Amino acid sequence: MQYACMAIYTRGMGKVLQVRDVSDETYAALSRQAADRGQSLSQYLRRELDDLARIGDALAHNERVIRDLRSKIQADVTREEIVAALHEGRRERS
Repeated sequence: MQYACMAIYTRGMGKVLQVRDVSDETYAALSRQAADRGQSLSQYLRRELDDLARIGDALAHNERVIRDLRSKIQADVTREEIVAALHEGRRERS
């Protein structure tokens, strides 16, 4: 039974990330921002890193969608044209 509990405990633990050579100014600014939100520096950075990861995944997904659409319609459509078409479609629905 002891081993089963240990396995559950270790599965819930996150990875450790170490960042070297952070300037004193950057460290102080991040510490202030965390304090302003009532969070520890670790809590603040964890949330910021989660957001950064989600944004990166969303951008990569959007680029794949645009690339796939371009190949399907066999036209050179810019990202701006696609975004404009999306906005126009949303305006029509509301």
